[in-house]
Amino acid sequence: MTEEYEDYELKQAERSSLYKKESNRLDMDGERKEYLEVIDIIESFMWDENFSLKSKSELTIDKILSFLNRQISRDQHSTEAWLIKGTVLYKIDNYNSAVKAFDSALETMPADDYIENPFVWNEINGVNYRYALKLKAFSLCKLGRYKEALNTLNKILVIYPSDPEVERYINGVYEREKLVKELDNIPYKIG
Repeated sequence: MTEEYEDYELKQAERSSLYKKESNRLDMDGERKEYLEVIDIIESFMWDENFSLKSKSELTIDKILSFLNRQISRDQHSTEAWLIKGTVLYKIDNYNSAVKAFDSALETMPADDYIENPFVWNEINGVNYRYALKLKAFSLCKLGRYKEALNTLNKILVIYPSDPEVERYINGVYEREKLVKELDNIPYKIG
């Protein structure tokens, strides 16, 4: 998921930045082993966007979310933790909560700062900003909120004006919204 040639994917900090502090605080017994297992799962789906969390138990998902919530409670401005939490929620089909998590991630990287110094802002936030907007838009589509999804995708084009992938997504969302409206207008006969 974080391959170099795909500039739109979530940037992964080295394991030590988010996880080393936590693993050092934990006992060497089962609790540490349990969280290292969670970290390994998080790394798996960060490296492989097709990695499914649906096969994981509810208990494992709860452990992952608990770990991320602990990170967020320590640092509300942890973009990485918010992005990972949003991704987990998206992958388990909890789209409303995913939208909220991506909104929180976006709050940690104010787009207004882009205007002041686009190069520096883009170096620090660009990839994660695009990722958060993209998955937020996907979540909104899953919820049938197509107009909001289109607005979200258009925010990417403000910073990346010639992004063919985003333009394809926008066309797809527009077509889906149009189809849904047409289906809503078809009179159905009952019985």
